[in-house]
Amino acid sequence: MGENSLFFTNLIEKGEFRIDDKGHARLFGEYLFLIPPKVMVKLQNDLEEKIGHEEMSSLMKELGRYQVEQALDRYSIRMNFKDISKSKFLKFAQNIVKIIGWGEIEFKTLKKESKEAEIIINYPTFPEVYLRNHEPTETPICHYLNGILQEMVEKLIGEVELYEEACAVNHDSHVCVFKTK
Repeated sequence: MGENSLFFTNLIEKGEFRIDDKGHARLFGEYLFLIPPKVMVKLQNDLEEKIGHEEMSSLMKELGRYQVEQALDRYSIRMNFKDISKSKFLKFAQNIVKIIGWGEIEFKTLKKESKEAEIIINYPTFPEVYLRNHEPTETPICHYLNGILQEMVEKLIGEVELYEEACAVNHDSHVCVFKTK
């Protein structure tokens, strides 16, 4: 059994991930509403059509940030994140990103002093699903994930602006790269 499977199995054994008697999925005591990536692609496309690229990008990024904010509020109480080491926090983040199906995250650079960050997502789900029904594009598409990563990075190194430097929808490497500006 791989490391990801063990992490997930541990969550189930501890009751941190479960399906309750009413059919609700719960992760760390919070409801979990599983949405297929195709739905997120459609949402993003519809928003772009209705409100424009910049507004859609900003909205999706804010939603990603909100997801991390509310998750960290829950986790900090249940898992004592206030006293957790940076390496344990990063390992936890890597495991969560994998079990919720977004790909493999690698924190290449996180420097508090210079406010530098570089994060790589290997085999990101969103671009893979996007490319099933769309042509490759030069414009990065992982706005929601960008917001999630920005909020994580800010919790570790302070206020920064993260942008998607390379997206798997516009090159063959199956990698998305996010960096600070």
